[in-house]
Amino acid sequence: MKFKFHFLILFLLSLTAVLSCNKLRTNGNDETETIKSVVSDFSYSYFNYRFNDAVKLCTEDMKKTISYVATNINEEDITSLRDKETAATCEAGDIVLVNDSCAEAECVVNDYYVKENIGETGKITNKSECRIMLIKNNGKWRVKKVIPLRNGKPSRD
Repeated sequence: MKFKFHFLILFLLSLTAVLSCNKLRTNGNDETETIKSVVSDFSYSYFNYRFNDAVKLCTEDMKKTISYVATNINEEDITSLRDKETAATCEAGDIVLVNDSCAEAECVVNDYYVKENIGETGKITNKSECRIMLIKNNGKWRVKKVIPLRNGKPSRD
């Protein structure tokens, strides 16, 4: 009788451990999917110069950065963006959860209008890579920073 009781307790403990590990794994996947969705929505808006949509997914510091970028858009840039036949496409890549409130995501952008210097007209870049840093703020993932990459490494721009 004691053997059956101990076996039952051991079985219940094992079942609890397996189910709790499975729950953690599922939450991790849900979290990754949420981050991927934020990265996709943000990058599409940001790299297509739809800044009003992009700021809804950002921290206050990133909103200031976007505001600065927006103030440096001139009439020639607007004309070039309007004349562009297709929108920039963005693909979220690998996502790394740094901890419970920080994450990094890789992003590849195609056909992106790049403005390299203030006062100069931009140009279309076929492919660009960046790393997007995110933080969790009040239960929601927000974009903290966009870091352009060159040859897989952060640029010094």
